[in-house]
Amino acid sequence: AADAWLANWDVIGNGAAKELNLKALADGTALRIDTGGTLFLRAQGGRKTFGDVVEELDTLRDPRMNANASEVFGQLTDEQIAIGVQRIVAIDDAAIRRMVVDAMGDDADDIAETLIARKNYMARRYKAQLDALSGKAKPIDVPSVGIAPAQHKAVVEGRVNGYTILADKD
Repeated sequence: AADAWLANWDVIGNGAAKELNLKALADGTALRIDTGGTLFLRAQGGRKTFGDVVEELDTLRDPRMNANASEVFGQLTDEQIAIGVQRIVAIDDAAIRRMVVDAMGDDADDIAETLIARKNYMARRYKAQLDALSGKAKPIDVPSVGIAPAQHKAVVEGRVNGYTILADKD
């Protein structure tokens, strides 16, 4: 659900196992080594459509649209996806706005509002499944990243569009 929310078209990557963007560690934990295809940027740096409708909920599962991602996500049920959606919709809008500004500074544009609209789209699309999940999702406390100006400069000069922090293991 998170990769769809963030429009991570290149979540798996292309090529042989050594070239893929998502690795499985010995303990089964997933390790992401490249999130360059997220939000409004394509994996190779060009711009892509990043709107309020989360089309990736379908395209990441469709082998005609993304063969590698569909091998991983293609068999997921709406009920399984709703578990991830539940975590996303529990993130407070203010926390999303703060996190985007912390990470992107003046380059944030309307990304936070698009992320919030995408979150709301997912909540509407999976309403029945979310209602069926036991208990309400507790709001998630998103820590302030507050990256240093030198780090922000390195991200911009490195032509990457992300900054990763350890938030949780699952």
